Amino acid sequence: MPGPRKPLLFLEPINGIGNRIYLLNAGLALTESTGVPLRILWFQDTTLGCRLDQLFALPPELQDVRQFRLGILNRPIRKILRRYMAATCSFYAGPPDLKQWMAEGFDFARLSVQGRSYLWGYDEFVANPNGYRQFIPIPSLLRIIQSYAIDADTVGVHIRRGDHKNAEYFSPSERFEQAMDGEIRLNPRTRFFLATDSPEEEARFRDRYPGRILVHRKRSLDRNSAAGCQDGLIDLYCLSNCRKLIGTCNSAFSLLAWKFRNIEHVIVTRG
Repeated sequence: MPGPRKPLLFLEPINGIGNRIYLLNAGLALTESTGVPLRILWFQDTTLGCRLDQLFALPPELQDVRQFRLGILNRPIRKILRRYMAATCSFYAGPPDLKQWMAEGFDFARLSVQGRSYLWGYDEFVANPNGYRQFIPIPSLLRIIQSYAIDADTVGVHIRRGDHKNAEYFSPSERFEQAMDGEIRLNPRTRFFLATDSPEEEARFRDRYPGRILVHRKRSLDRNSAAGCQDGLIDLYCLSNCRKLIGTCNSAFSLLAWKFRNIEHVIVTRG
């Protein structure tokens, strides 16, 4: 009879870059503390159409990455895969299960001795004591990030629009203006690194704050393209290099931008 399967943790990150980094960072924390090896299933889709190795110089723990672009077959194949893994793995959890386990204080170290485990979603289910230091952009992107003159007078501003249906209502432009005006009153030398997926918002804030707005010029706003995803990653790291962040409500991207370096932050809300 074959022996029990060796422990192996499958991770399937979903949604945008911020959400995916959260799941990967938790997986890195778990493999470093327990030794359980990781296997990453990275699906390129309309939420993030870019290979993982087109974004980051992968650390040794993230070398086992299986990358897929399935087009119109993406959803049905992933559903079949998840059903198979749910039936064959010792532990299986999607987003609702992970949230429940986290709320109940589940000891995820148990996964290191229970054979194969499959987790998919967007939650940082284990805190990583190393923060996010293992996520280093590939050299070509790192050079662009380092080329921006972000200094102690620079405040990051992330205005999410696009596919975030509630962002404009809960984080209206007028509230961003109020927060930015307040920063200028505190420090007349203040300038802003603006990251937004809305050309209309970029034009609005350039007109309102002439000479104070710094942006990374986008090659694409399409999250289903490698160029669009890479431009988003550049924005993320530039925001994290700022003195302070003014971010969008309920945005994993805003949250991650300040968490990268634990910078001062304020999230714009309507109330």
